[in-house]
Amino acid sequence: MNWQELEGRWNQITGQVKSNWGKLTDSDIAIVAGKREQLIGKLQERYGVLKNDAETQVDEWLGKVGTPVSKPITNQTQANALKAQKAGPSRAPQAGSPADPAADPHHHNPEETR
Repeated sequence: MNWQELEGRWNQITGQVKSNWGKLTDSDIAIVAGKREQLIGKLQERYGVLKNDAETQVDEWLGKVGTPVSKPITNQTQANALKAQKAGPSRAPQAGSPADPAADPHHHNPEETR
């Protein structure tokens, strides 16, 4: 899951956020609204930690809630992922597997000569 998806699920995750960082108020959580940098800033503010420490806490928390840590997706990365999804699985023969005999112009099908 990336941060765009997390933002979309923020209302479902707020209980876990409150459980992990009890000093965050409901107002803080509403302001964060699933935005990573806002959460890091609020952790710095409420807990007096350095930015790197807050980032580490957020990344570790994401790992615990089963959300893979990922950086924000660029438009190009997202476009490439969509292209791959639309293209579907590759139809090329696997290494070591026989090629499609019907595609071979030199292949003779005995059924065709009858």
